[in-house]
Amino acid sequence: MTNDSVGWLYAARTGNYGGTQPVGAALMWSLIDPIWPGPMGFVAVNIFMLTTGLLFLFYLIQHSALQASLATILIIGYPTVLTLLPVAWRDITGLAITVVMLGIAVLAARFATRSKVYGVRFKAVFIILIVLSFIGTVFRANHAAGILPILALPIGVYISHRWQLGKLTVTILALILSTLILITTSLSGFHVSKSMAVSKSYSFQAPTNYRLALLSDRVNRNLFPAELYPKLSLEHIRFLLNSVKKPYSFVFWRAFSRNDREELPRLVTEADTNHLRQSYYNAIFNYPREFLSIRASEILQWFDFRKSYASSSWVRHKVPPRASSLIKMNFEYERPEWSQRLLKKWAALNKIFINRNPLMLIGLGLALTSLAFILKLPNRVLMLVTSTSSLTHFLSVAMVVANFQFRYGHQAYFFALVTVVLFMMALFNLFTGRSQLESSI
Repeated sequence: MTNDSVGWLYAARTGNYGGTQPVGAALMWSLIDPIWPGPMGFVAVNIFMLTTGLLFLFYLIQHSALQASLATILIIGYPTVLTLLPVAWRDITGLAITVVMLGIAVLAARFATRSKVYGVRFKAVFIILIVLSFIGTVFRANHAAGILPILALPIGVYISHRWQLGKLTVTILALILSTLILITTSLSGFHVSKSMAVSKSYSFQAPTNYRLALLSDRVNRNLFPAELYPKLSLEHIRFLLNSVKKPYSFVFWRAFSRNDREELPRLVTEADTNHLRQSYYNAIFNYPREFLSIRASEILQWFDFRKSYASSSWVRHKVPPRASSLIKMNFEYERPEWSQRLLKKWAALNKIFINRNPLMLIGLGLALTSLAFILKLPNRVLMLVTSTSSLTHFLSVAMVVANFQFRYGHQAYFFALVTVVLFMMALFNLFTGRSQLESSI
């Protein structure tokens, strides 16, 4: 479990959704916990959905249960994926939903290419896609970014088989319609989360405080609203910035530090949160050049291939006693001794397979997609969907996250890995004479 998942379980058991994040994880856990108490039920459902989604997708492509199983094992067994799966994260739930959506999108594209008899099936399957896009947003706000090309696939195939239009026109229409659908589902998911949550100040305050501190230091002026932080000075801001050594320094600004609560009190009301948000936007508007300079320096750090990333943020020993009493834990939450030894070995494998910087895997997926189109390999369109999904999801993280952590972009790396496996399948189909299969969508 992580600190976040402790909060979800607390919300699931108390019905108090006044937390910090989209409420999907807590709602799902409230259904699972009465049947299977503790984190293992949540984790098991995540793994089941993800594995089933992969099997479904690869079976649609290869029409072979054995090959679908081998491809699924290849992805699930990849060290950086396998390390994430035992963690009770809503990120894994969102990823599983996206994988299921990809399989359903392929199925919808199949129906769109057949006779009009399949028109009803196409519409039914596409409605399921829309519902899942809404559900995904309730788990993670940037879910829409990763599924934009997934929704565009069946829409584009449907348009191209109903009207005689050029490929560029079809692509533009598909993207426009997909964007409109995602805006609608995302806004719906946002309003559902907002209506259930009492306060979301916690998650917003952390990165905003950090960004305002960086900008204040750059322009030599305290940009924090004095009404919310009357005791905070520019000197103290610089002191705090200099005292942070780790790159994930925005965690330091969650205002949980006992020594800095007077200077950085935690905001607990929606009005105060909105006030901080407006101050942040005003600072960006007044100092756009300095803000863009800070943002560019943060993004460039991701391209430092000498840098490695941790693939997990598990609670290392015990859940904090206060949290334990809040959720009335009725399960074991200490790591067994054998898992400690296994994790040390797995950490070494992670560094090798991440290739120091996971951006390499995203780049590999895009490169293989380009090669697939040059060689006119089967599944090249589906590879375009998965590699584009990988890229758009990563860009959505890049636009928001103050400091990068591996788990933020895990869906991007996962779909890059799926792209690599699809490329291997395309080569297999080509060399075995199966390139004319319907699966070449």
